[in-house]
Amino acid sequence: MNLREIDVKKLGRKVINYSILNNIITILQIRFFLLQMQHGESNNGHAKVSLLCIGIQALMDAYDSLIHLFLGLSAQFMFNTFSVVALFKFILFSMLEVRYLLLVWRSRRQNQFNEGGMDSIRRELSWLYSRFYGTLLVGMVILYNFYQYLNILIIIMQCYWVPQIVYDIVRGHKKPLSWRFIVGISVTRMIVPLYALACPYTIFNNEVYPALPSAPNSAEATLIVCLQVAQVAVMWAQAKFGPRSFVPWICLPHVYNYYRAVPAVQDEELGAPECVIYMNDIDLSETHDPESRPVITPCDHVFHAGCLEQWMDVKMECPTCRGELPAMT
Repeated sequence: MNLREIDVKKLGRKVINYSILNNIITILQIRFFLLQMQHGESNNGHAKVSLLCIGIQALMDAYDSLIHLFLGLSAQFMFNTFSVVALFKFILFSMLEVRYLLLVWRSRRQNQFNEGGMDSIRRELSWLYSRFYGTLLVGMVILYNFYQYLNILIIIMQCYWVPQIVYDIVRGHKKPLSWRFIVGISVTRMIVPLYALACPYTIFNNEVYPALPSAPNSAEATLIVCLQVAQVAVMWAQAKFGPRSFVPWICLPHVYNYYRAVPAVQDEELGAPECVIYMNDIDLSETHDPESRPVITPCDHVFHAGCLEQWMDVKMECPTCRGELPAMT
C-alpha cells in the first residue's frame, strides 16, 4: 500500500477558492435568470421558451447541489465550505429555475389555467412536477451507475441550448431569449467543467476528492468550448437571419405565407386598407421597404410587416379579430 502525505492547509485554501468561484458563478446565474424572466414578461416571451432547455439546466444545478453536498460529507473538515456551494445551487434550482419552468408551462396552457378551475391546475402541475422529479431521480441512478462515463455525460449536458434551437425552428419564434441570458449562462456553465477537466491544480485529483474520468483532458475541455460557441453562433444566426434561415426548405414544417397576394378590395369606396396598428393607409404595391410591405393574416386582415411583427412580440393574435396567429418567419 502506498501512503501519501496530504497538505491539509493547502487543500483547504484550494477548496475555499473553489467555493468562492462557484458561489460567484451561481450568483451571476441567478442574476441572468432574473433578467430572462423580465425579458419574457416584457414581450410575452415565456411561451416561446423551450421547456426542455430550461429543464436540462435545472437538472444540472440540482445534480450540482447534490454532488457538492456529498463532497462535503465525504471530508468533514470541508463540510461547511461545500454546503454553502450546495445551498446556493439549491436556491438557483428550486426558487428560480423550477419557477421559470412553471411560468413557461403556464404561458403555453393559459386557457386551461384560466378556464379549467383549481382541479385542472392541480392536474397540470402534477403532470409537470412528476415528470421533472422523475427525470431527476432517474438521472441520479444513471450518474451513480455510470460514473466512469461522467466526462461524457458532462459534455452531453453542455448541449442544453439545442432544444431551444430546434424549438425555434419548429415554431418559427424569433429572439425568445435575452442575449445577456444566453451569453452569461453559456460562459458561466463552462467554467466548472473546464476547471475539473483541464486545470492541473484542481481539487479533483483523487487525493481527497475523486477526479473526473480521463482528466486532465484538454481535448474534452476544447470540445466543451467549441460546443458552446457553436450553439451561441446558431442562435445568433437565427436572431439575425430568421429561425429557419439555415434549414433546407424540404426539412421545414408547413409555414403560413404572410406575403401571399392580398385579395382585391370588393368595395371600391373603401379605398386602400388601413393598418389598425399604425393607423395609416397601406400601400399594397410597396415591395422595397421590408417594414412597410403589406402582410395578410390567415383571417384576411392586412397590416404593415413591421407593425405586425412588433405586435406579435407582445401578442400572437390578430389585432382586428383576436384570432390566433402563426409565427412570422
